[in-house]
Amino acid sequence: MRPLLGHGLRSAELGQILMPALILVFCLTLFVRLIFETAKISREKIRHQFAVDAAAFIEMTNYSDFLNRTAYVNGAFPHRIFKETLEGLDPILGKDNSTYVKIYEMLYQNAAFPKTDQTLDDSSLPRWPIGYADSDKAGRGERLNQLSYTRDPEDLGTLDFVTEDNAYKTYIAHKDVMDIYQLYAQIYSLLGSVEDAQWQVFKRLTDNANFFRKSYWLNSGDCTSADNCGEQGAQAFKGSPLRAKLHKVTAIELSGNQFNQSNLFNPISVLHNRKKFGNAIEIPDGLFQLTTVNEGNLRRLKYGYEVIQPWDPPAENYFNVDLKAFRPRVRARVVSGGGVVWNEGSPGNPSPTPKFQTRLYP
Repeated sequence: MRPLLGHGLRSAELGQILMPALILVFCLTLFVRLIFETAKISREKIRHQFAVDAAAFIEMTNYSDFLNRTAYVNGAFPHRIFKETLEGLDPILGKDNSTYVKIYEMLYQNAAFPKTDQTLDDSSLPRWPIGYADSDKAGRGERLNQLSYTRDPEDLGTLDFVTEDNAYKTYIAHKDVMDIYQLYAQIYSLLGSVEDAQWQVFKRLTDNANFFRKSYWLNSGDCTSADNCGEQGAQAFKGSPLRAKLHKVTAIELSGNQFNQSNLFNPISVLHNRKKFGNAIEIPDGLFQLTTVNEGNLRRLKYGYEVIQPWDPPAENYFNVDLKAFRPRVRARVVSGGGVVWNEGSPGNPSPTPKFQTRLYP
């Protein structure tokens, strides 16, 4: 009888262990399933987060590139070009026969172009101190140094290239003035063509946030084409399009001496091309000078664009939970800052500095 009793006790013990074991196996199965489903959702979320990060960064890079190129055209390019082409010209003798005036400095003092006396290769400079001379009698340099997108029109009016005072106080020849003006017009026409071309390219690239859409389409795999991809995220860029003005002068005035070839130090008269004489050089389409960008746009770029993009989780899962009901989203904040286009942050100190950088924040 004892063996039978012992056998019954062992059977009862086995029965007591079986139920907890079954529950444990069931819990482990659910736990493994939960880990698997969580990993599947996490993988999708990470993929979409990477897609929106890459798309937002690439889209904002277009903005940084345009702003940097514009800063170069506004300051560094004219500074370096005119320094190379005009600084080495022979100085002009004053009519007091004792002083000399450099054409490069004369035109700078007339606010014909911006310049700086510092070396722009110094990477430690937070702002490149490029600007117009604000000492010209007409006040053109001061106005240009304070030029603002919101306050000033595109038409800058008339540029007094070589003033009457310059012609009466020096022996600068009218023919030489015309030659230098032709060079000046060619340089700024080229700079204007470059700026207009990059502005048109920028508008085409950023129209409808195309780069964002294409990048998100390639990396997320959610859409059938780039045209219908990333619509909500693209709204961050479409909501505040960048606005810019290409400022131009529409007339040039200048003066210079007319000489008798037999006596180069005895000018016959001073010739003028001026509106008051009805013979100023009119430029119907305008001659480019510089570009300003809407200050509100630049502040928003510095703060950053908040990009929010919904994504579709896997439709099926082991627990039959409708994950779409939670409306999952991925987010990114992308900024462009660190540079200066013209006169931002320090009125009267234009300092165009091509140091705009794109940064991505979670």
